[in-house]
Amino acid sequence: MNEFLKFYGEHHISPVSQDISDFERHLARRKRLYELVNIHPFAFRGARMLEVGAGSGYNTLLFLKLGAIVDIVEPNAAGREQMIKLFTEYKIPQEQYKIHPCTIESYDSAERYDFIIAEGFLPWVDKKQRKGIITQLWRYAKKDAGIVVTTQCEFSFFLEDLRRILGLVLVRGVSEFKQKVEMLSKAFVSHLQTLGFASRPIADWVIDNILNPAADVKPLSIQGCVEEFASVAGGGGVFSFCARKNLYQSCHFGSARKFA
Repeated sequence: MNEFLKFYGEHHISPVSQDISDFERHLARRKRLYELVNIHPFAFRGARMLEVGAGSGYNTLLFLKLGAIVDIVEPNAAGREQMIKLFTEYKIPQEQYKIHPCTIESYDSAERYDFIIAEGFLPWVDKKQRKGIITQLWRYAKKDAGIVVTTQCEFSFFLEDLRRILGLVLVRGVSEFKQKVEMLSKAFVSHLQTLGFASRPIADWVIDNILNPAADVKPLSIQGCVEEFASVAGGGGVFSFCARKNLYQSCHFGSARKFA
C-alpha cells in the first residue's frame, strides 16, 4: 500500500472534492484543460475510457456527461463512497461506469481503451512503483489511444514545498488531526482565496498538501515522463515515441495545481 492510500484509509477521507455548484462552469473548466493538451472534448463522446485514481469522481463527470463509458480504478474506500453519491446526484446511468476497488497494479481486464486518464498522482509515487503503474497504463491502451498523466518538476513545486514546511512548523506539537486542519485552514485562507479560479475546499488542500505524508513530491519532468513511458514501450526515443502514441502531459504548477 502506498502512502496516499495509507493516509486516506487511516482517516477515511478523500480530500479531493470540488465546488461544482456552478456545474456548467465546472464542465467548461475541465474541457478547457483538455483543449490545452490538444484533446478536443468531442473525442470523449462514446469513448471507452479507463480512469485511474479518480478520487471522488468530480473530474469523471465530464467524461460521463459527454457519453463516455468509463472503468474507474479507485482503491480508496472513502473516494468510492463519495463517487457513488455524486454520480447518483447527477443522475449518471449505472451502465455508463464501473468502479473497481483496487489499485491499477492489481487491475486485470481484457479491455483496451481509447483514453486512459491518470491525473494527479504519478509524481507522488517512487520510481519503482511508478514503472509498474506506467506498464499497466500502457498495457490497457489501444494502439492509437490517448494517455493523460500529470507531471511535476522541482521548480514548479518549490513554492508548494515552502508552504508545506511552514504549515508543519505551525502545527508542531499539535496531536489532533482535526485541530491541525482547522489551524492551517485559518493560516492559509487569505492566501488561497487569491486564486481566482480555485474550486477546491481549503480544508482539502490543507489535508492533501501539508498533512499528507505522501505530499513529498518525487520530481517527474515532462521529458522524464515521456522517457519512462518510452522505456516501457520498448524505446524509440522521446520524439518518435510521441509520434507513435498520443501521450499527453496534464501539467499544473504550484498551489494552483493542488487547490484548483
